[in-house]
Amino acid sequence: MPGCSPFRVAYQGDPDILFEKAMKMANANGVTVTGDKTGGRFSATAPIGGRIAGAFKVTDGAVEITITDKPFMLPCAMIESLVRQAVK
Repeated sequence: MPGCSPFRVAYQGDPDILFEKAMKMANANGVTVTGDKTGGRFSATAPIGGRIAGAFKVTDGAVEITITDKPFMLPCAMIESLVRQAVK
């Protein structure tokens, strides 16, 4: 399964709070996350079948996300849009 080009999502505020919020959202949606507030990996079952997996790295003011694995029929733009909405 193909991945997506890395993308960056800007955030404001405390990275600790952002990570706590992200972990709560991940747990509520069946996403497995390994790592900490500086970076890590994630995976989940895609709603159309298959699996979504990737990595994240937190830098000052942004999170860089790389989707390494996704179902062919799930557009990268849709994944990126959902991630951007979640970080708001």
